[in-house]
Amino acid sequence: MLLFLPLAAGATGAASPAPVSADIRMALARSNPAFTEDGARLYSVDLLRRFYAARENRPGWVGAQGPRPEARALLRTLRASRADGLNPDHYHLEALARLVSENFAALPAGTRDRRLASLELLLSDAFLALARDQRSGRVDPATLAPRAPASDPAGPSEAGLADVLGGASPVTVMRRLAPDRDGYGRLRDALARYRAIAAQGGLSRIPAGHVLSRGDRGVRVEALAARLAETGDLPGFTRGDDVYDVDIRAAVIRFQARHGLRPDGVAGPVTLAVLNRPARAWIDRLRVNLERIRWLPRKLPGTRLVVNIADFRVTLYVNDAAVMSERAVVGRRYRQTPEFSGAVRYLVVNPAWDVPESIAVKEILPAVRRDHRYLQRQGFEVLEGWGARQHRVDPARIHWQRISPSRMPYRFRQPPGPTNPLGAVEFMFPNPYDVYMHDTPSRWLFDSRRRTFSHGCIRVEHAMRLAAALLRLDGREDPGLYLIHAASGGETRWIDLRDPVPIFIVYRTAWVGGSGSIQFRRDIYGRDAQVLSALDAPAAAAR
Repeated sequence: MLLFLPLAAGATGAASPAPVSADIRMALARSNPAFTEDGARLYSVDLLRRFYAARENRPGWVGAQGPRPEARALLRTLRASRADGLNPDHYHLEALARLVSENFAALPAGTRDRRLASLELLLSDAFLALARDQRSGRVDPATLAPRAPASDPAGPSEAGLADVLGGASPVTVMRRLAPDRDGYGRLRDALARYRAIAAQGGLSRIPAGHVLSRGDRGVRVEALAARLAETGDLPGFTRGDDVYDVDIRAAVIRFQARHGLRPDGVAGPVTLAVLNRPARAWIDRLRVNLERIRWLPRKLPGTRLVVNIADFRVTLYVNDAAVMSERAVVGRRYRQTPEFSGAVRYLVVNPAWDVPESIAVKEILPAVRRDHRYLQRQGFEVLEGWGARQHRVDPARIHWQRISPSRMPYRFRQPPGPTNPLGAVEFMFPNPYDVYMHDTPSRWLFDSRRRTFSHGCIRVEHAMRLAAALLRLDGREDPGLYLIHAASGGETRWIDLRDPVPIFIVYRTAWVGGSGSIQFRRDIYGRDAQVLSALDAPAAAAR
């Protein structure tokens, strides 16, 4: 489907000028039409060719003597893309501003027609590029490492296209293309606020010194209060408030909760370090997370699971409302949990753990070489062969020191039991990463603020409660009792879901919380910098 197409000829002004149409046709007919007459590069040549061929090369943005009002409206729309964290310079802004302000009436006829054709093509190309970026993101998630979820196919809806062709303004159409979910609008507002703070000199800094807590007073407490007031955590602040009272303590707790810190109401080293980050850091974080929202489908399923890796949390939504939220453990920095989407198709009660080859070679084999009783203590079985030829092998008969990691002939399996790392239930959503959600016997892991302990899979704190919720959604009566009965025998059981539940594993370091507050989290894997770099990279050909 074509994206935005310029206003239909004749919508405003006189009939389309034939000489400009001829120059449009000649420009696009060249073997290499990637550059316009004045040297600007076009991004969407094939799309422009199809579009202008379909309309017999009639211009829509320009008339016989110069640009129409719609051209200047588009310039305003391009400049406004900065509010979405995009860079207007990526959409031919400099060249367009120069061409739109040109005195076309003073040019010779041939030169005027060629330059009007260039302006026409650049305007359409700029709109196409911005429309694509607003709808599905400027950064191609497939180019990231690890790759992020694939975005929606670029292209507006039939209704949006019809509105544009009928004369809707570019700014109206662009706003319709941008996401209207996941708090996108509130994040845009937050970006504007932080930019305003930066323009006024930036966020206040708290001088270095000791930990601040209730009862303290002095200039550092006043600086703390001023900083909290700037981001709305301490309303009603007035200069001279230099006592760490109950109001400042409550504001510190609000700030800590919004940033995933321990909400103890004490301004310690970690809290002070986060408070002293410059406005630029928060601006960048907001821009990155606006882009991440654009990657996901425009309309998310009303019933879905969302795993926010950076927040260490799994949330179940029903009819777009969060009905359950559980703490989670995600992958270590060197075994990161990837971002992707899928669907939970079945549950495994009392799962056995078939150890992935990478873990078998890098972790279990060295442990067995150090301690020949390791497998017995952990309850691992050693398997050889596949299918009908698969059989168990006595680990005491294997000379482990002679086993080459590059030619590992054995596999390890841990049967269901109290030491099995998958716990009582596993949530299966087939994916190329072999990453799943599951229970865990290591309950203490959930007490940590930074829960990066797994090999990439997602461990859920109350996994059986989540499993019961999914079975209830699937129409099972008394799912809790059903799960208890399924687990009581100790045997592995598979439970298919009649209606698979979509799951989105995302990485959000800024989002809008349930109360409307802007939440920030630490960039645990360092992915924000990669997205920001791609977001600010020079404009290139359309992906």
